[in-house]
Amino acid sequence: MNNEVDLTREFLEFVEQQPQQTLRQLLSRVLQKSRQLTGAEAGTIFILRRKKSGAVLRAINAQNDRVRVQSSDFEVPVGPGTIAGYVAHSGETVVIDDVYTISPGLPYSFNPAFERRNYQSHSMLCFPLKNYTNRIIGVVQLINCISPATGKVIPFDPHVAQLYTPVSRIIASSIERTDMLEQIRHKNTTLRER
Repeated sequence: MNNEVDLTREFLEFVEQQPQQTLRQLLSRVLQKSRQLTGAEAGTIFILRRKKSGAVLRAINAQNDRVRVQSSDFEVPVGPGTIAGYVAHSGETVVIDDVYTISPGLPYSFNPAFERRNYQSHSMLCFPLKNYTNRIIGVVQLINCISPATGKVIPFDPHVAQLYTPVSRIIASSIERTDMLEQIRHKNTTLRER
């Protein structure tokens, strides 16, 4: 219980440090802090967007300590198939020891075609960002937990994954607030330009 309180407090303080940040800045900071607290070598943070064709996860920020990545935008459909899409669809946290040994009977899979050159994913922790009304607004996907002792890839601690449930509500609410303020500012600018 003490770890949960400490993690929640640390994330609250971290997220609220800069109240006048853009959505991209906030999401980048959330991903960086998530990686730091879990020992993840890499990760991607997605925001859920609704389109006429259905719900998608839009990758807003990608980070990797081993290989250089550009924070390019790409989309993943919400639903069974991909790991992040499944998490957004089901609302469940997924912890995978090795993405190359995912059982074929599971509702998600890993596609090695998306691996970066000179990089290989192994362990993964993927959790939904739910607001206080339990609505999913995004997903954080963390890749390759690194052992501080050996520098080698190890599985993510399932206990740490459980601690993210209360923290994700704090994060999601902050993201929603920032997104809403950004949309209001954009609409005000558009109205002024008329």
